[in-house]
Amino acid sequence: VLGIYVTNLYKIQIVNAVSPPSGDTRTVTYTVRGARGDILDRNGTLLVSSSAVYDLKFDYTMLQSSDTMCDDILRLIQTAEENGVEHNDTFPVTEMPTFAYTVMSESQEYRLSEYLNRHDLDEDISATDLVVWMKSHYGIDYTTSLYDTRRILGVLYELDIRTIINTTDYVFANDVDIDFISLLLESDFPGIVIDTSFERTYHTSYAAHILGRIGQMNEEEYEIYKEYDYPMDAL
Repeated sequence: VLGIYVTNLYKIQIVNAVSPPSGDTRTVTYTVRGARGDILDRNGTLLVSSSAVYDLKFDYTMLQSSDTMCDDILRLIQTAEENGVEHNDTFPVTEMPTFAYTVMSESQEYRLSEYLNRHDLDEDISATDLVVWMKSHYGIDYTTSLYDTRRILGVLYELDIRTIINTTDYVFANDVDIDFISLLLESDFPGIVIDTSFERTYHTSYAAHILGRIGQMNEEEYEIYKEYDYPMDAL
């Protein structure tokens, strides 16, 4: 019996093995946020701890392979809203028409400038003209309302900008619960990636100068640390 198994395994894996076409082979790089250790005082009292949370990300390559990419994104946004899940959107354009640019941070200004340069768009383009161009560029159906168009563009902008500049993966939603994750997996949303991250919890309001917090680097710091392959929004 063992001989039969070995012979058949040899036929399956060696003799009849079929290599996948080169077009079906791809490499994807993910950035994983490292866990930070607990901090205790001399009596063993917990001051700061980290807990595991689930973040919702996209595999942009897989998402782009879908013929209904824009509809899938809108469906995901609507599903998130129906379940009280807030998604991340830093596209610096107001949510409702008439569209205008919002007040931008240094990071948002840099990203928008790089986005416009990559797509050969005028630096002085109005927010409305930008939305119109993006709607055509990404193939959003003309029957889609301006409100829904802006929401779809918010996600597409987040994904596209990460192919233009060195920055961390786009997290659609942070700290989602297991019920919402199960709902998404059952609904077969393309390109969905569930990633484990870590959330810092402070159990005291004292000793801030020792315990500290981390945040995104500013533009001057990025000019230094980009030489060491730090992404722009590294913490």
